[in-house]
Amino acid sequence: MTGLEMGTLPTWISAFLTGGSLLMGFHILLRDRRKEEREQAVGIVCWIDRGSDENTVHILNTTARPISHAGVFVQIGVGEGPGDIWGMSSIVAAGSDEIHTFPRRSDDNEKLIPTIVLFTDSHGIEWVRHLSTDTLRRRRRRTLRLAAMRVRFRLGHIRAGRWRSAFARSYSEDRLLLRI
Repeated sequence: MTGLEMGTLPTWISAFLTGGSLLMGFHILLRDRRKEEREQAVGIVCWIDRGSDENTVHILNTTARPISHAGVFVQIGVGEGPGDIWGMSSIVAAGSDEIHTFPRRSDDNEKLIPTIVLFTDSHGIEWVRHLSTDTLRRRRRRTLRLAAMRVRFRLGHIRAGRWRSAFARSYSEDRLLLRI
């Protein structure tokens, strides 16, 4: 015997298929885990009732478990500037409806546009539901990007001469709410 034995073709095919089946099994486990995590968040229904002077955002929990830290992210103006969290509620019980009402315009006569509903499910996972597209995703940490948006937004207010709104500390600057 002068060299290494490479084995037979059936042995190689068997090893390749075994590795493929293990990868497929791992993929299925991850997919099922994501589906279970998303199960409660899909049961949270949100909609907007637009009135002449105020908007009303409804958050309906149709699941069997409560959600917490439910609130509406309201964008100020039509630009990409940061907004404010409006009407945080501590707990929305199973089968109940939470209602948040806010004016259509701010004190500076800028539009207040409801864009996102934030909530935490019973497993502690934070979720974001976009009101315009009705899409749902997990909330990710983006503190640096949000801080840069805030600086740009505040500079825009300073340039426009709105000093009071430029330096007002909004509720969304709380450490827990920086991760939109």
